[in-house]
Amino acid sequence: MFLVMIRLRDGDRLETGVFQEEAEARKHAEELIGVVGGERPAWPLIGHRYIRPDSIVSVDLSESSELKWLGSETRLMWAGRVDPSQA
Repeated sequence: MFLVMIRLRDGDRLETGVFQEEAEARKHAEELIGVVGGERPAWPLIGHRYIRPDSIVSVDLSESSELKWLGSETRLMWAGRVDPSQA
């Protein structure tokens, strides 16, 4: 999995996309850079926030093999994402 994130001046990092292939992640990152780096930069919508272009420090790509789960371990097992004998 490849994550595309933007890093803001205040240190906040916002995920803009998750992709199976690195090429897809790069394409998404380049499109995002084109939006915020154009002659009349647009404020990209990230999640439910419009981000002012001059607050963006970088667009980051990172490879992640971790399972992203924000719920409890019990719910993770209910979802069938983890073998209960290994939890």
